[in-house]
Amino acid sequence: MQTPAKQKGLFLALGILIGMMVAFGVVWLDFERLTHQVSQQIKSLLPKDNNQKGKTDTIVIVEKAAPVADTELNTGGDTASFLTDSLPIDSLSLLVKKDELLYTKTIKLIRLTATGANAIDTALAKAADVETADLPVNYTVEFWKSPINYRGYKLGRSKIVLFGIYQADDISLVSVGSTLFLKNRDIYFRLEPTEDFAGLNPVADKNLLALLNQ
Repeated sequence: MQTPAKQKGLFLALGILIGMMVAFGVVWLDFERLTHQVSQQIKSLLPKDNNQKGKTDTIVIVEKAAPVADTELNTGGDTASFLTDSLPIDSLSLLVKKDELLYTKTIKLIRLTATGANAIDTALAKAADVETADLPVNYTVEFWKSPINYRGYKLGRSKIVLFGIYQADDISLVSVGSTLFLKNRDIYFRLEPTEDFAGLNPVADKNLLALLNQ
């Protein structure tokens, strides 16, 4: 039979053991709680998924990519050549089209006199201007071609700049008094001194045409 002293010692040991187990349990539960809190804080600092990390990496790669524009700027004349070659053919042809001097020829003036029945007609005399004239014996005629097919002339003292008529053999110069006429095949044009280009207007007066064709 156990003595009272032994019973007290047994109860005391049992109480201490129970107290230690309770304390250990409390500490363990608190440790798990702290561990969970720390784990949650760490997870909050990390990316939520792999896709976000992949997007971040992609942005970094783009920022570090080497620019290629600088190499294109150093091509020099090649770049200009490329731009020129890339223009439409029609645009290039418009850039180079200009008035073209075909050739120059000296043409002798043919002088007509208003005599006979034709000279009696006052309208003819007025149109042909039968006053004494001091016109050059020869004219220098420049034959020009225009990219827009312009037809006209400029008349100086002894020089004619002619556009739209290209065959020298098809023209002649005729004068009646002080009036100069250009004949192109069977058509006559009256020429007047001008520093600006003027159009070629055919002579329509029948009496004057009769005189020119005598």
